[in-house]
Amino acid sequence: MEKNQFQKIIQEKRKEIEKTKSQSLKKKDGINKPPKEQVINKVKNFIINNANIDPLYEDCTLKTFKSSILSQKNKKKYRRVANYINGIDTAIALPQSIYLYSEYPGIGKTHLAVAALHKAAEKIAENIYRNKEIIRYGNIPFSQGWTPIYFINVSEGLMDMKNDMEGSNQDFTRSKIYQNVKHSRLVVLDDIFNEIRYSPFVLETLLYWIDFRLKNNRATIFTSNHNFQRFLDDETNPISNERLKIISRNIASRVNKMVMNYKIAFDSSPDTDYRAIRN
Repeated sequence: MEKNQFQKIIQEKRKEIEKTKSQSLKKKDGINKPPKEQVINKVKNFIINNANIDPLYEDCTLKTFKSSILSQKNKKKYRRVANYINGIDTAIALPQSIYLYSEYPGIGKTHLAVAALHKAAEKIAENIYRNKEIIRYGNIPFSQGWTPIYFINVSEGLMDMKNDMEGSNQDFTRSKIYQNVKHSRLVVLDDIFNEIRYSPFVLETLLYWIDFRLKNNRATIFTSNHNFQRFLDDETNPISNERLKIISRNIASRVNKMVMNYKIAFDSSPDTDYRAIRN
């Protein structure tokens, strides 16, 4: 190969490298970055899709909650919950848990709990956008199993977990559900303390989860048709088995520590099932 031809090849290669470098620099300058809102929504949707939220509740946000149908008393309580949701990033950081209670179903507790998850996903996505440069180019450097927020209906989730583990002859503590409820930064424990769930497996698992989350500063949102305080007193505790009564009391004691002044008791009756109206 002639010397001039060899030099020509080198020059062309240098030009190609410079062009690639220039394109890379332009991208870093933001020319090829997708819009901020688009990236944040992409991360938010990724988080929501991993959160185990039932499709029935996927559109449950503060905007879709019809607070106008509530009584004046419940509107005041709703505003307090809405303030908690809008400040969910602070609640996660403190942490501050919340207990949403009504004697009868249909008041909108689960809707509000899922609305908090949506808001948390949005806040987490915004924070990641600010602090991780790679995100700004539309890349999501997280595994498919990343679950900073998580939803579980206590009855259905524990049943699924137990069935999965029995079918595979594995220790249930290795279940993804079990681990996600332990470690996610914000968890909704939906419909806790239902009387059909007073079994050793259910209560022992709940105690472990709640104790772990309390000790490791994890915010938790509880929804229930039962006042957890009835489990703190032997005279009002509905469980007859002495061992299970003690476990339930320990659960309620930890819940009490976690929620502190954030126990929101909505007034309800058989006539306040608003689910049909909302749908």
